[in-house]
Amino acid sequence: MSNVAFATKLPKTGCVLAGLALPTGESGGNQERAIAPLLLGRYLPSMTSASLSIDVGLEIATSQESFMATFHPSTCLTRHHTTILRAAAECRKPRFTSLFLRLCTSLLLAIGANESMAQQPALPSQVVSQVSEEQSRAMADRLAWHRKMATVAKPTSGCFTATFPSEEWKETQCTTAPKMPHRRPPPLTKRVSPTPPAEAHAEPPGLAVAGNGNDLVAVAVGGPISAAEGYFNQTMDIQTVTDVSPNQSVTGAYALQINVDPFSTPAACAHAQNPQSCLGWLQYLFMNDNNGSLALMEVWLFNFGPTCPGQGSVPQLPGVPAGTLWYSTGNDCVFDSPTTPLLAVQPISSIGQLRMRAEARAGGQDSVTITFPDGSIHGVAIPDAILNLSAVWKQVEFNVFGYVNAQRAIFNSGAALVTNIGVENGTTNAPTIINTGFTGETNNFNLVSPGCSEAGVTPGIAFEEITVPYQESLACPPKIPVPPPVTQATLCKEATAAVAAAQTMLTNAQARLNTPACAGAARFLCIKTIATDQTLLSGAIAHKNAVCKP
Repeated sequence: MSNVAFATKLPKTGCVLAGLALPTGESGGNQERAIAPLLLGRYLPSMTSASLSIDVGLEIATSQESFMATFHPSTCLTRHHTTILRAAAECRKPRFTSLFLRLCTSLLLAIGANESMAQQPALPSQVVSQVSEEQSRAMADRLAWHRKMATVAKPTSGCFTATFPSEEWKETQCTTAPKMPHRRPPPLTKRVSPTPPAEAHAEPPGLAVAGNGNDLVAVAVGGPISAAEGYFNQTMDIQTVTDVSPNQSVTGAYALQINVDPFSTPAACAHAQNPQSCLGWLQYLFMNDNNGSLALMEVWLFNFGPTCPGQGSVPQLPGVPAGTLWYSTGNDCVFDSPTTPLLAVQPISSIGQLRMRAEARAGGQDSVTITFPDGSIHGVAIPDAILNLSAVWKQVEFNVFGYVNAQRAIFNSGAALVTNIGVENGTTNAPTIINTGFTGETNNFNLVSPGCSEAGVTPGIAFEEITVPYQESLACPPKIPVPPPVTQATLCKEATAAVAAAQTMLTNAQARLNTPACAGAARFLCIKTIATDQTLLSGAIAHKNAVCKP
């Protein structure tokens, strides 16, 4: 039999879960990998906090291997429906099916135990802040300064910074970026349409629904784009982000990207193996992890050929910073611009206070800047003459993505954003919105189509990105709705569902009793499982009777 260790890290009062080992064929052959949780405690009516945290770790050691399963809703017992959605999302994970089903049911019972749940306040991040008149003026002054700095000529190339209220750029020493290519956009034939939020949330958490060719992109109407700004003017419940790749996950790491559409650049492609199939592409990047943050640009030539500029007999392109080396990835050539000095870490909770700007000035520079909450701006510039983007830039994508190289940014369930892309092209025309994208990195948000387009001095688009269905709003401009009130009918419906889930678990456990999975010594544990499931069912029925009274 497996040795089972159960550990919890809990607030002084709140949800308490415990577990027993049981054999199960459905979660790993004959290995004993499932836990049948017992509800030992419940939400105490005396607790007034709107949010209780819970970490439940379940470690199961077998004779062959050791592994960890984690059930970690970012909040326990906040809003009734929100927590259930988060718990349900964990239950849909493909691993440890019976484990998470039981945890989910137990958590549901614990949540429902408090009949005064409907009177709880909204999540703190959903409460509209009361901003004083003085704070409002300060915010307006910072925004006016930010817009003013956009008109101040930047250094010819290299890195620079400015700090409120100074209206002068100061040159800073650049650093060299490590070799870390972002993934080129996928072929057009592989792009997909946005998934409706209500349906998308029924899929396993982590499904890439923004990025990798699937995003909402602004298309300029009129002349080419000379500048674009990206920012999130509304956020809800942004608690955590984890950068995930097949080999590792890093909490707190993410990237903001402003991406252009691949474009024709005849001069830069003149020495390509096949100039007719060669295209230019530019990514403006802000990258953050636990060591710091930085801004840079990544310059690409698609289908240039096996030999990149400045190598062999192929001449270097004019304007490429001295000492820069292109490197090849497949038939593409790419180099990273110099980067800003390592800047302060920007936690994901401050994403709504970051403002990213990309420029492409004919006869001047292509530049990227990032404005921080403290009022400082940091950036880097390279000559536009390298790719001549300024003459042809028509489409712009902005979003938050995984850190690098096709990685994915996973946000906590309940997180939501309103994404804004401002477009400057010398007109007041409203951009059109199309579903496409220009990067291989992704996030786990659901896009809310079709988005909103606005004309004016600075035309732009805005759209929602959400993780739970109730956040969807088709208003223009988008406004993330607050959670709907928890009604008696809702509580009764969820309690009825909990009874059905508990009954299913008990029926399955009883049916398994006379199978080989419960033969021999394992029969004792199977009987314990049935007893546990009977306890869960009794609790679910009692709760249903309490909340479904006429």
